[in-house]
Amino acid sequence: MKNLILFLVKYGSFFLFVFLQFICFYFIINYNQKQKSIYVNSSNLFAGYITQKSQQIFNFMNLDKENEALRKENSKLLQTIINNNIKRYGNDRDTTRNQYVVIGSNICGKTTNVRNNFVTLCKGFNDGLKSGMGVIDDKGIVGIIKDVSPHYASVVSILHTQSRISVALKNQNHHGYLEWDGSNQKIGILKAIQKYASFSIGDTVVTSGYSTVFPKGLPVGTIDNFKIEPSGETFRIEVDLFSDFSSIDNVYIVESLLKEEFLSLKNEEDE
Repeated sequence: MKNLILFLVKYGSFFLFVFLQFICFYFIINYNQKQKSIYVNSSNLFAGYITQKSQQIFNFMNLDKENEALRKENSKLLQTIINNNIKRYGNDRDTTRNQYVVIGSNICGKTTNVRNNFVTLCKGFNDGLKSGMGVIDDKGIVGIIKDVSPHYASVVSILHTQSRISVALKNQNHHGYLEWDGSNQKIGILKAIQKYASFSIGDTVVTSGYSTVFPKGLPVGTIDNFKIEPSGETFRIEVDLFSDFSSIDNVYIVESLLKEEFLSLKNEEDE
């Protein structure tokens, strides 16, 4: 009690001043129309500002959920496009059967400036991911899943010296394989295109569909330069890759529903 009395004695005049100020403001606002109008407008502006900032904070806190929902929607759309293209290439009239399923994921980590680059996905086998699945983004191909844990997956990027992707010249039957020479992260090397193939700089390179990793017709890049190999039988073609690995953040995993059937048949052929 003594401390309370001492506190009021010391700061009582200040609290009295504040109290009287509130009373003055009350009378000014309520008995002067102009001041009341200014107060109401200012209050509305302040309340609107607080509401806006609160909504921004709320939206930021829910950004991950919104991004995941957007990835799911994009995955469904991409899945529809891929399966429709497969049916178009094969003249398949069965509109109910899908050959590929698409799963969206964001990236937890990546390398781009070494000879053997990897991408780490924030999803694993708990989300349906398996070794050997193809990974793409909204522009082109990214790589192939190598190792999978419950919540993460490691992807061998196409910017890896051991990566080989079966690709083809768009709208042509000429196909080869795409690899990386470890120098420029924007340039892939297309090999095994026969010397009699006809193409030009700027032509598009797509996935060949000769495996169950990537469906046929996915964009890879455009021809930037080419020359005949020393053997004189095939071209060495530089491909300007569509995927920008320096800025990539969201990817899509492609699963073939017919993979086991395809591999079973291949094993029988090899026996």
